[in-house]
Amino acid sequence: MKNDSSKTYRLFFCIAFVLVSSIFCFGQKELPALDFVGASDENPDSQSVNLQVERDAQIRISNERLISAKIETNEDGTTSLNVSVTTNGAEGSEEGVEFSEKVVVTGSREYAIPIQIIIFQSFPRECRGRKTTVQYMTRGSFDNFVGLEATVPSPYLISTGLLQRQYDDPGTNKRLFGDSFRLGSCRVCGARVYVRARREGELFDNDTLAFGVSDAANGINYNPVTVAPAFSPMWTGQPSPFTFYREIGGSVLNPEINAKNAAMLDISSQDDTAIDWIRVYIWRY
Repeated sequence: MKNDSSKTYRLFFCIAFVLVSSIFCFGQKELPALDFVGASDENPDSQSVNLQVERDAQIRISNERLISAKIETNEDGTTSLNVSVTTNGAEGSEEGVEFSEKVVVTGSREYAIPIQIIIFQSFPRECRGRKTTVQYMTRGSFDNFVGLEATVPSPYLISTGLLQRQYDDPGTNKRLFGDSFRLGSCRVCGARVYVRARREGELFDNDTLAFGVSDAANGINYNPVTVAPAFSPMWTGQPSPFTFYREIGGSVLNPEINAKNAAMLDISSQDDTAIDWIRVYIWRY
């Protein structure tokens, strides 16, 4: 009798283990977040996620107005999920607003793909009606504040002697974060800047995120000029982490590009805020 009970117990344990293992192996799996910036009616941003799914897999999306998702079979037989973002139906008040959404794929397994979306509508205001080219610059990996990555600050930011923080740099009282992007010598009709940031504690409520242009090749005469309103204080009413957004018009940037030998767009913050990445879009005509 004892032997039979022992066998029954072992059988029950094996069945339970198989069930738990199957749930662990074939249950929901959350993939790294897709991060969209700059989707527009004319040129929606899109990314693909390679998933091994069955042909009858189903897609659920949490905001059909902003996201579309489609499973495609490629020529090599692999299956991929293509996710696009469109601003069709978006309102002007949503420009620069961050959305958190999710795409879920169900089949033999279930995958959840978080999506971070920032909307901007069409072109910058001063670019509408012009034939333009877009330059895209980015620094800092989209890794959710993991590891340290170097900045490339302008001579002006270096001359302040206040720089200390890099990308993904945690902690408080690190003095300034500063990074710079070359504007070039061609005229522009607008620029858009996105800064992914996280408050680190201490006195973060007085931190400022600033935007300026300085001269990179004029000795000590860097002629720094503020070109957009700062977020000051930057954490008033904002969740953390948060992607800050600022549009800068060509009517503001062009005089600085013409007046300086090598105009640099300087982006800086202090001193209890960590920066994950910065993206800069520049429209030229």
